[in-house]
Amino acid sequence: MRRGLLVAAVSAVVSALLLASLPILLGREAAPEAGCVINEVVLRYRIEGGSIIYHHKDADVLVRGSNYLVVHAVRSGEGWLVEFTLNASGLGYSAPGGEPSSVGYVGSVELYYEPGRGFTTENGELLGVVFPLFLECGEVMNLSYVYAKLGEPPTLGGRLEPVTLVLRRRWTVSLEDLDKALVELNESGKPEELVRKFMEHARVIRKLAEMAGGEEVELARYSEDMWGTTVIIETRTGIPTFLVLRGAPRTLPTSKIIVNGVEVHEVPASPLAILLDIHDDVVTLRLEELSYRC
Repeated sequence: MRRGLLVAAVSAVVSALLLASLPILLGREAAPEAGCVINEVVLRYRIEGGSIIYHHKDADVLVRGSNYLVVHAVRSGEGWLVEFTLNASGLGYSAPGGEPSSVGYVGSVELYYEPGRGFTTENGELLGVVFPLFLECGEVMNLSYVYAKLGEPPTLGGRLEPVTLVLRRRWTVSLEDLDKALVELNESGKPEELVRKFMEHARVIRKLAEMAGGEEVELARYSEDMWGTTVIIETRTGIPTFLVLRGAPRTLPTSKIIVNGVEVHEVPASPLAILLDIHDDVVTLRLEELSYRC
């Protein structure tokens, strides 16, 4: 009986400490600067699913472990210099049934982004919108995909066409409601892992609100039905928080691909995935950290 009372008391103390520390845990101690013009942004996205396929030394390597994409944007002239860095680390499998080995891979590419025009390579090749950064959020959103016939590797020299995503939902999240939700979640006795993930999400939302200079964020979800491309973006900052994008998958001439009941003879790839040698069919990204400088 005494042990039960002790456990309950400790639990109550932990809950009280958590509630008291909410402003610090969620970043409330930082206030937005008046008239802040954003000059630099660093975004870290966790690659969901626990694995990723990248191309290395003439072979595809499946990595199970900690994989993420870092987007570093610095204002330059009328646009932004944006560096995309893929970090993959964990157990690597280079052949089916083969023995795994510990791997650590870093690949990066730098592009120039001009709002309203899109991304260009260092040699001036226009790729369009390969990543939905700093976009104005209207009724539709266009992203660029490169199409390759079955059996042909996707390259930047392929047919470049936009895919149109349609606005499905728009909603706001206030910081006050966010705090209340976290308190209720903590008091509900849910698993610690669930609370931890919610707190990570809450920190991102609070940082976005700070960046926008307000007490709430506005989120919008865009998607298209053919390939499942999905983007959730904070509309005031133009920062995407969740993305489901095409990778750069390899196919065989004998592949038979059915999409929505229709057989297709070419498949799209993200130009960014081509540049980073990501060979998954689909890449799912969730924003877990961000920082900015005025």
